[in-house]
Amino acid sequence: MQCVLTAASTNLFTIVIACVLLLLLGLVLYLARFLNLWIQATMSGVPVPLVQLIGMRLRKVDPTTIVRARIMAKQATLSGVDWRDLEAHFVAGGDVVAVVQGLIVAHRAGVPLEFRNAAALDLAGRNVADAVQALVDAEAIARRNQGSSSRESG
Repeated sequence: MQCVLTAASTNLFTIVIACVLLLLLGLVLYLARFLNLWIQATMSGVPVPLVQLIGMRLRKVDPTTIVRARIMAKQATLSGVDWRDLEAHFVAGGDVVAVVQGLIVAHRAGVPLEFRNAAALDLAGRNVADAVQALVDAEAIARRNQGSSSRESG
């Protein structure tokens, strides 16, 4: 009788170990999806915790889009572009990459533009980069007209 219990407990122990190993393998495979993105973000100077990437996925936010947009902002030396703002804009249905590209255009043109204003433009259906470019063009025309009118009066 004692031998039967030992064999049954050995089989049960083997089954438990196999289940635990399968769960660990599943967890490793799930985390491997985020590992490449985590390495890319870290090497680009925008470190993000692995847990935050998993949280994004659970919140139905595409972590790849958010990380790539944050990398673009970092490389363009934009300040004021926060992970939470990017996620919130994504959840609201906005184009995160287009907003960051618009912010980059504004930054390079010397036009002060905050993320929230750019996000509002995007959610209103405007292309942020085009809106900034139109503003820059309008300012250039105004300066040109102002310069030609001062030459005419002088």
